Amino acid sequence: MKKLSFLLVLLILSCVSQGDTTKPEDTFPVTVSIHLNGTDSLYFMGQYGNNTDTNSVSGIIPPGNENYIEYFSSVEDTSDAVFARFQKQQLAGGLKVSFYVDDHLEKWDQTSDSFGIVYFTWKP
Repeated sequence: MKKLSFLLVLLILSCVSQGDTTKPEDTFPVTVSIHLNGTDSLYFMGQYGNNTDTNSVSGIIPPGNENYIEYFSSVEDTSDAVFARFQKQQLAGGLKVSFYVDDHLEKWDQTSDSFGIVYFTWKP
């Protein structure tokens, strides 16, 4: 009986020492899809990137409710983050910026201010 109790204690300790195996560990890099949409034919300019890489862009929002412009960046490690800073180049209209990871919406913001700016960062 003592051997059975000892084996039971070892089995329990073995399971406890493995921790929570149901939560996957973060894997890097994490690719972030940056979507811009809003008022048809809205002019914009801005920057996006991470702590080590910045890209400057300008463009026009394509017509249609389902249309958007897409850029990509990545989070390289636990100390990194992705950012987006976009500005409308017109008085009227709206601009929305969204971050997606694996087709899942992580964060978004929008502006309808004259020459409004959307700026935010995200990290997993």
